Amino acid sequence: MLDVRTLLIVICITSFLLGIGWFVIWSAQRKLRGLRTFGVTLIMFSIGIALMSLRDIIDPFYSVILANFLINLGHVWIADGIARFLNQPRRWWVGGAAILITVTFWPLATYLAPENVGIRVAMAGLLLGSLFGVMALCFWRDRSLPRPLRWSMMALLSGHGAFLAVRGLLALFQDPTSDMVADENMLHGLFFLETLISMIFIFVGLVAMVAARLTADIQDKNRALTLEVDQRRALQEDLSASFAKERMLRQEQQYFLHMVSHEFRTPLAVIDRAAEMIGMLLSAPGAPVLTRIAAIRDAVRRLVILIDTFLSMERLDEGALRLEPLDMPAMIDEVRRHFAEHDAMARIVLHHQPDAVTTIEGDRTMLHTVLVNLVDNALKYSPAEEPVTLSLSTVGDRVTLRVEDNGIGIPRREVASVGTRFFRASNARAISGTGLGLYTARRLAETHGGQLSVDSDIGQGTRITLSLPKQQKAV
Repeated sequence: MLDVRTLLIVICITSFLLGIGWFVIWSAQRKLRGLRTFGVTLIMFSIGIALMSLRDIIDPFYSVILANFLINLGHVWIADGIARFLNQPRRWWVGGAAILITVTFWPLATYLAPENVGIRVAMAGLLLGSLFGVMALCFWRDRSLPRPLRWSMMALLSGHGAFLAVRGLLALFQDPTSDMVADENMLHGLFFLETLISMIFIFVGLVAMVAARLTADIQDKNRALTLEVDQRRALQEDLSASFAKERMLRQEQQYFLHMVSHEFRTPLAVIDRAAEMIGMLLSAPGAPVLTRIAAIRDAVRRLVILIDTFLSMERLDEGALRLEPLDMPAMIDEVRRHFAEHDAMARIVLHHQPDAVTTIEGDRTMLHTVLVNLVDNALKYSPAEEPVTLSLSTVGDRVTLRVEDNGIGIPRREVASVGTRFFRASNARAISGTGLGLYTARRLAETHGGQLSVDSDIGQGTRITLSLPKQQKAV
């Protein structure tokens, strides 16, 4: 003989523990909808069963009403939780109807016919059977879960719902005063045993449903990750091909620049020598002739400087420094001789400390371009009779070169822009230039760990300070 009270205690404890289990699952997977509802439902069901088994202690009128309310409300919530988990429309009208029936029928039935247990059992069976049918319908409409799991849950829920409905109908044909808890009836024991077994299997099925959803999410993420990896791999291949093409074009550009610079230097040298020879061969050239010859040679000199600038910038982009010990006074003398052929050497005045160590480590070609650009800039923007002063000194582990002229100066508000590519001061537009000289000097100086600062104002000349470290840091 199955003891009903013992079964109720087992159902109560099992339901409570399963509810706690759902709260543990929910705490680990909060993004999944409906899991907390499952836990609340089972705990409410546990409380309802406990009230049902305590009729001898609590007034049956209140225990019956409250127990059935908690049990029915719990089933409404679990049906809603399944719909939410499966992303289906929530059937508020079903839950509302079940709650309305519960709060109206049970108080009336218990008050009007407290001894008629059969009618209450019948209503409970039909109501709960309908709610389990709604749960089974959710799985019927779902297409996200594996088919075996869906069919298993439909069979389990619809079977348990049908059992409850049949049990309710059978109660109408039994003794209406029979107490399901107090009477030692085999059918009553089998009913509660089936409820316990079904509750455990439904719990297992719902856990399998959650596991299937998590597995599907992981598979979706893996597919998305695989797709992203494939896209990134394709992008990497495209970038590699683009880089290879860019390197090839870069090499062709460098070859072209070197070839063009070489081809330009030869005719420029011829033009410069021819202009020099014309001035020497003419017995008494007039001032207009000498002016034109000087203009030709000056234009040739600027083209040579521009070619050296482009070549230095190309090497700068390659990131290749050919370091060697450089004596700064000797390099400045080279720069002065560079301008000597154009009658500008006399304007360049060098001041330096005789006992100072002014040897630095750097790239000769690049620093020669820096000095030429600084001196050429000072000569170009100052009157022909004004000197350009170069002051060389040592401060700690750095060598400082100050290039000062008495030229047109730069507007104070534009000084911060000096050294940017293609920038030319607003008061220098009448003088030819490209805006690359100081930009190139600044870039090449920074490559050597140096700094280039400018101080100027309109009509007060310009003072450019170049600071370079004596030793280059190891890379």
